Amino acid sequence: MFPDSEIAKKFACGKDKTGYIVRFGLARYFKEQLVNSINKAGPFVLMFDESLNQATKKKQMDVHFRYWDDGCVRARYLGSQFLGHGRAEELLHHIKECGAQLKMRQLMSVSMDGPNVNFKLVNLLQKEQAELYGGAQLVLVGSCGLHTLHNAVKAGFTMWQLERLLRAMQYLFHNVPARREDFTSLTGSSCFPLPFCGHRWVENVRVAERAVEIWPILQKYVVGVKNKKIPNPATASYDTIAAAQGDPLIIAKPQFFFAISRTFSPFLLKFQTDEPVMPFLTKYLAELLKIQIPIAS
Repeated sequence: MFPDSEIAKKFACGKDKTGYIVRFGLARYFKEQLVNSINKAGPFVLMFDESLNQATKKKQMDVHFRYWDDGCVRARYLGSQFLGHGRAEELLHHIKECGAQLKMRQLMSVSMDGPNVNFKLVNLLQKEQAELYGGAQLVLVGSCGLHTLHNAVKAGFTMWQLERLLRAMQYLFHNVPARREDFTSLTGSSCFPLPFCGHRWVENVRVAERAVEIWPILQKYVVGVKNKKIPNPATASYDTIAAAQGDPLIIAKPQFFFAISRTFSPFLLKFQTDEPVMPFLTKYLAELLKIQIPIAS
């Protein structure tokens, strides 16, 4: 690692000590460099997102900033804040705490996802910025368009209860070796359903394709259970699959789902990026709608 130093060649350090060195030694230096870079850049955009930290069992809010530097747009992680309640006032407090060393007068806009609490946070921040900096106003661009698109697809297929069926297909064999062995020995297939993603519906194209692919094999499995060739799983997942066999459109529904979802994929691939693509959002949304209207009619 350090071929120019005999001392460094013999240096050894465990993971815990290395963690302390990085956290309490190097991290402060790099954070100061980042803060200086953002402050010198001029206008910047605040980006934040919250999720559950499985280790601490607290809500973790990651704070990023996007700014112009050295001829390009940079998106950089500044820090994380941990909180229990996620009210707008608490979120604003932690954002200000994380960005305490930044020149908040240069804040231009906020990038976020769509819960109502986030919109309240923006309103509070907007009011505070105006009071502190002579009526300064943020550029309001709404919430994440990708979340909206995923939720639109989800809402469109709610009536068909596709989520319930696709989840049931995966849960039936998830971490159950005996049941998987019964399925393979009876049908001769080792191809199993894929996990369903509830918060990114458009990502489930492959899940729906696999469901259509193995549905005839699943029917053999259900017949085998009814004929007592293999044990009855006696689970809600199995009952859902068995009941779905009575639906004459059970193959058509997932096929229609992934046909629609595939038209959204190019849009998501283009806009799920750190690049500044918002100026092109309206154009591509209009093109996406033009594709959907003939399908819907």
